[in-house]
Amino acid sequence: MEGATVHLMHMSTALQEELHPHVSADVSPPDAVYAVVNSLVDTTKIVASVSEFVRDEPTIWRVWALTQTTLTFVEVRFDELSYDRDRSLEDYYRQRPPLRKILTAWTRPLSTVAALFADEVGEVRGEARWYPATLVLLFVDGLKVQLPREESLHRAPDRERTDAFLKALRDALA
Repeated sequence: MEGATVHLMHMSTALQEELHPHVSADVSPPDAVYAVVNSLVDTTKIVASVSEFVRDEPTIWRVWALTQTTLTFVEVRFDELSYDRDRSLEDYYRQRPPLRKILTAWTRPLSTVAALFADEVGEVRGEARWYPATLVLLFVDGLKVQLPREESLHRAPDRERTDAFLKALRDALA
């Protein structure tokens, strides 16, 4: 709802630690990302998740969180280069936080998914023989959502996390 004020839940240290593996990429996001995800999904119900950290300016944080019955997607932009939790705790940014904007933030029932399809498949990469693919969810109301891509993931654990998320999503949709 554009223009509406939403009061986010209190984020205790314990809750932030519980949410950490679901919202972190190779670094931790700023508190705002934790707060938005936490306001949309019960952390204890997340069965798989993926996060993307686009370091360019503006910095983009994306989180996909899957429960047995829902998919949550959050995309937050910070008008600063490589803005992560460590930078957000620096004195300079505590005094002058960058502009931030929630680009997308929703939770939808998996029962409203009409289709999962591949929009594009790239060339085989590396010794592990993985293929970068663009997978898209189509919801019954026509919304199309691109799922996380492995193309920019350089660490094997990140690719494995994405694979596990996509497998859990396919299983939930079956």
